[in-house]
Amino acid sequence: MCGVQLADAAIPADAFVADAAFIDATVGCGDGLVDPGNDEDCDDFNTTNSDGCSDICQVEPGFICVAGPSECHRTPGLGQVIITEIHKDPSGVNDLSGEWFELHNLSDETFQLLNTSFRDFNLESFSIDVPLAIAPAQSLVFGNNGNTATNGGVDVDFAYPTADFILANDGDEIIMTEGLSDVEIDRVTYLDISFPDESGRSMSLGANAYSSTSNDVGANWCDGQTPYGDGNLGTPGQLNPACP
Repeated sequence: MCGVQLADAAIPADAFVADAAFIDATVGCGDGLVDPGNDEDCDDFNTTNSDGCSDICQVEPGFICVAGPSECHRTPGLGQVIITEIHKDPSGVNDLSGEWFELHNLSDETFQLLNTSFRDFNLESFSIDVPLAIAPAQSLVFGNNGNTATNGGVDVDFAYPTADFILANDGDEIIMTEGLSDVEIDRVTYLDISFPDESGRSMSLGANAYSSTSNDVGANWCDGQTPYGDGNLGTPGQLNPACP
């Protein structure tokens, strides 16, 4: 069989220039890969400012960026995310296994809750140490036990260490702050004499009182009304009903 020799194909002189330009445009800030060696704190696939990750891939003030490509959201400000339900005295399960409280996002913006802190006046506290976004009109549940088989059947979005934060039955506080600045987002101070206090039923903020000032007033709260899980009453993770 006769061998056939193909002539070398002519390669345009600018082909390598185009390839080099493509590489330069896709590697570095804006490529979706966070490169600490290139002094990048974030990378959201663009070099646009005011979206959380700047044109030089630095996290902008008031934002938290997670993963890569980076997902950037603001941290909530005062009254944008509020406390709407507290279950301090569950029945059928020990308090140290079944306490929980609920947050609700009042705004039309998704917020990042990473580093958000919760404390009371007794120096009990915990912080959210994993990325956790809360969407507009979404409610999230925080409890001392994430196991539905032993916590009364409540689905918990974030489980905090039991010993770090206890919801006292005779009165307590939940003070929520932005973790890095310690700026307060919301707080509720509840007392037996002015807030609902029936075992097995959550303290539920009435649906018409969803604000950071209305949730300061005990008269705007009532006992949970809807059975969930193993038989306690409340609406964890859902919009609360109006109080009777």
